[in-house]
Amino acid sequence: MKSRILLLFLICFSLTPQASSQDTCGRPLVDEAVYRPFQNEFAVGESVAYSCRTGHQLQSGHASLNRICQADLTWSSVEFVCERQSCGFPDTPSNGHIVGDTYTFGNTIEYFCNTGFELSTGASSVRSNCVPVVGSDPPTVEWSVATAPTCSRVPCPNPPNIANGRFEDSGVAYEYGARIEYFCDNGFKSNEASPIHRTCDENGTWGDPPQCLVDYDCDFENFRQPTCGYSNTRWSREFRRDGLSGRSYVLHRSSDDATLTSAALTIEPPGACLSFYYRGTLGGTRLEVSQTTPGTSDTSLSGGISESDWQEAKIDLTPSNNVEFNVKVSGDPADVEIDDLTLNLSPCVPCPNPPNIANGRFEDSGVAYEYGARIEYFCDNGFKSNEASPIHRTCDENGTWGDPPQCLEPFPMTTAPPSVQTSTTRRMSTTTTMTTVQPTGAVPTTTAPPSVSTTFASIQLTVDGRRVVEPKVILPKSGNEASTEDTNTLAPPTGRPLSVPAIVGIAVGAVAVVLILSFIVYFCHAKKKGIPGVPMSL
Repeated sequence: MKSRILLLFLICFSLTPQASSQDTCGRPLVDEAVYRPFQNEFAVGESVAYSCRTGHQLQSGHASLNRICQADLTWSSVEFVCERQSCGFPDTPSNGHIVGDTYTFGNTIEYFCNTGFELSTGASSVRSNCVPVVGSDPPTVEWSVATAPTCSRVPCPNPPNIANGRFEDSGVAYEYGARIEYFCDNGFKSNEASPIHRTCDENGTWGDPPQCLVDYDCDFENFRQPTCGYSNTRWSREFRRDGLSGRSYVLHRSSDDATLTSAALTIEPPGACLSFYYRGTLGGTRLEVSQTTPGTSDTSLSGGISESDWQEAKIDLTPSNNVEFNVKVSGDPADVEIDDLTLNLSPCVPCPNPPNIANGRFEDSGVAYEYGARIEYFCDNGFKSNEASPIHRTCDENGTWGDPPQCLEPFPMTTAPPSVQTSTTRRMSTTTTMTTVQPTGAVPTTTAPPSVSTTFASIQLTVDGRRVVEPKVILPKSGNEASTEDTNTLAPPTGRPLSVPAIVGIAVGAVAVVLILSFIVYFCHAKKKGIPGVPMSL
């Protein structure tokens, strides 16, 4: 019974007319929009209503959001556009910048601080996204980070302290861009040019600190450091109109013992040279320069001062570690002055004037030469040095300049005339015979004067690249010579040179040969070409 009922149901269902998919419109999809009612097929005449997706809005100027399934089973045209909503221009951070230039829904920007500034969070950057506002009506969007982050200057630690110097403390916290100035204490000088500045960089660091080194050179002009790197006892700084430079400051002692004592230093081999100028009045005053090392004392200079004009003192200091030296005046309370105290880290070795050189010169400094002095040589015009330029010489620890350079004359270059081709000259000496003409019937007599000989010179003439002829020219030569073979040289023969008549004869003979050969060549060429007016035979 059940099987009969099921069969009857199937027959009835098959006989019932069904809607065909060919008579419907498909899904009406539109970019960035959704439709209602949501189904896959629509009958002719049915319509759908659209709304823009989240984060989008209807573009201005468009109103209709409906479409209809038409009789030809197509949807009516789309008469609206859904565009992304904008979060607007983001807030710009002070001392920072934004990376990203698209400010609509779904896009991201990133905040960065400028050089020397940092975020309070310590992060390198902050991201902000354009997102929908939850529960807004109508729907809208906004930046996830509504306010730009704060960029603060990078903090800097206190500047580093330095030995024998200091910096000007501002008394406030240091930040990126802060600038300070260092100063060396009296008796010390910086290893850098003044003023000595340091600036806190974008990483919050001050860089390498300067160094303040002991200053052993004193011209006493600096008011802040009148005795440089020396401890001073009873020397006073005074102005003199007749100083070494006409108007200068000097150290003056007028009573009691006055001493300048250097800071400890290491003198490397081969030694150092202490120099200064001094003058004083007559009396029992003594000037001493002593070198002191731990446990020893050596007086290098000791003597009375009796000169009223400036005198120069040069004292060698021997190599030693932790050495001090003293410049001391003692004795009667007479006036004594010193100036321009200098320490050179090389011995007081005098050097002679540099040697002069042939065809060259050197630049003269005009002052006495000492160890370490350096000069430059130059060659005169037309001469070239045997060394690469510049040509320097330095006076060594022995007071010598070494071997001087040489200025040589460049070797001349010679070239043969481009239109002349010559072959090797061959010389052959032989005895010349002279025949004396006798009367008819007499027997000729042949004699050979002992003082006459002949030289055969070979001349090769080339025309259009072809050798034409190689005649021999007989040239007179004095003296008897045995026959010799080809010497293969262009050099003149040894012995006495040719006389002027001989040279003239050679020249005339050569010209004659060239003219004859030229005529022969021209004649042969004309004959071959059949030039009119030229006889076909001689």
